[in-house]
Amino acid sequence: MAMNLEQFCKAIDIIVSERLSNLSFDTTMICTITDDSDKDNGHYIVSDGTIRFDAYTNDTSYKKND
Repeated sequence: MAMNLEQFCKAIDIIVSERLSNLSFDTTMICTITDDSDKDNGHYIVSDGTIRFDAYTNDTSYKKND
């Protein structure tokens, strides 16, 4: 049985949608601690070399330049 163009497009859409919904991306960033002055509260300022971020953890043993 021949498939018409509309059925074919729907089939492709289903396949692509399923594959896109199952994609995952690693969001791990390698950063350096640039400010540990609030480490007692688990708050650090970190940088990946282009932008600075606030980072929070329960581990208060990190230090600047880690």
